[in-house]
Amino acid sequence: NNSITTASQTLSPTATNVYIVTAINTNGCNVKRQITVNVLQGTCMSTASNITATACGSYILNGTTYTVSGGYTQTVTNIGGCDSTISLSLTVNPLPTITSSLSTSSICSGLPITMTASGGETYSWSNFVNSVSQTVTPIITTSYTISGTDVNGCLNTAVTTVLVNSLPTLTILANPTNICKGTTSNISITGAANYNWSNSVSAASQTVSPLATIIYIVTGTDANGCINTAT
Repeated sequence: NNSITTASQTLSPTATNVYIVTAINTNGCNVKRQITVNVLQGTCMSTASNITATACGSYILNGTTYTVSGGYTQTVTNIGGCDSTISLSLTVNPLPTITSSLSTSSICSGLPITMTASGGETYSWSNFVNSVSQTVTPIITTSYTISGTDVNGCLNTAVTTVLVNSLPTLTILANPTNICKGTTSNISITGAANYNWSNSVSAASQTVSPLATIIYIVTGTDANGCINTAT
């Protein structure tokens, strides 16, 4: 009904309008269809808004990520095709650099070690401790996550791993295990680097001639300085 005879057209009405199209097939039969194009009135007035924001590390506005403090302007289009201007005044605070130091580089299983965090104001550890430092006694190598929050309320995390050396496995042998009074037995130990027997002998083996049944205790120390005992 607007005198266009093509199969498609581009419209730019200034008000809501109903368009009627008449189609004629090869047999000369025609059919009419109509479509309504709604024009939203008064919604395309220029609008402006101001946003003041403070963020940690980055700030996202309408899909755009900002990592540097400053002033920014965005123009967004609403569902009616109208533009709005957003002015953003942004302060981006850096994330804190959280670190953790250990009182020693490694420990033997069952011994304590102290972990101390730095870089934040408050801390929370993955084992539910909320202090700057703590002493732990892991029996195997264990990793701990520390979350630190700075004065700006920004949070970051770090992971510290406590290396735990297992205790030496000592094997003690007596040959023979049963002796007659006045005879001898050779007792020996393996599994460590250095040894100290309860009778003040520091060798890996010794020959003994006890006058009565006796228990010998030997302490073994490995290359990591870890200690275990056997009898």
